[in-house]
Amino acid sequence: MMEVTAYIVTKNRPQLLERSVLSVIKQTYPVSELIVIDDCSSDDTKNVVSELINKYPIINYYRLNVPSGACVARNTAIKFAKFKYIAGLDDDDEWSPFRIEYFFKYYTPQHSFITSRNRIITKSKFTKTTYSPKIIRFKDMLSTNFAGNQIFTETYKLREIGGFDENLSAAQDYDMYLRLCEKFGPGKCLKASLQKVYQNAEINRITDKAKLGYINFYFKHIDKFNKKNKIAQIFRIKQITNSKIKLSYLFYAPNIYVLLKMVKYILNNGMRRINIK
Repeated sequence: MMEVTAYIVTKNRPQLLERSVLSVIKQTYPVSELIVIDDCSSDDTKNVVSELINKYPIINYYRLNVPSGACVARNTAIKFAKFKYIAGLDDDDEWSPFRIEYFFKYYTPQHSFITSRNRIITKSKFTKTTYSPKIIRFKDMLSTNFAGNQIFTETYKLREIGGFDENLSAAQDYDMYLRLCEKFGPGKCLKASLQKVYQNAEINRITDKAKLGYINFYFKHIDKFNKKNKIAQIFRIKQITNSKIKLSYLFYAPNIYVLLKMVKYILNNGMRRINIK
């Protein structure tokens, strides 16, 4: 049996963490270890994890001494991972029981990673399924993050590209998956929805930190972007800051997916979000 490390980064959300841990434990293809990285929680997260460890000994718990952020925590998990394959999970999300089984069935070393479509669940319980093409090419990733927020891959690949960029305050997952495609070739996305992603008001809140992170991501990779890629990236920055976009953006959309996002943005916000100059 091929062995896989799963990891979860958490901070001050023990009730949500327990749900995500159980979704890993209940996989039809069992994981070999589950690493929980605690980003210096100030609540009873440690006690909750201790109780889970008593029930499920495959859990390895590491608590950071100072608050360090998600990228440092994720890189710590990548560093300590013992097995050939690795997959991550956010502490407020949930895996389908078949996620790892399907990944092993369809993953090949010729792909930089494999992922799946997600089932998005909003605070109002509205659900929708994300879209990604079956094959996620580097040129496609230059326009938008088709890989989503979590992947399955070989551990050495994450280590070889240096893991998550700890200098980015946003778009860290996008940045790493883009670099994976650049170095190791296309990724693969399964049509099945194998992860539930729970959204809430806190996650959706626009912050200066998020804006700065996406701007830094843009300039980090700017030499790789053509004109249409740049339009797509600038649109994303405008979108997260709820700013006006130029009507001409529609004519430079790199693909139908980004075009539809632009149209939806305009329809949802009205003509006040159009700059006709």
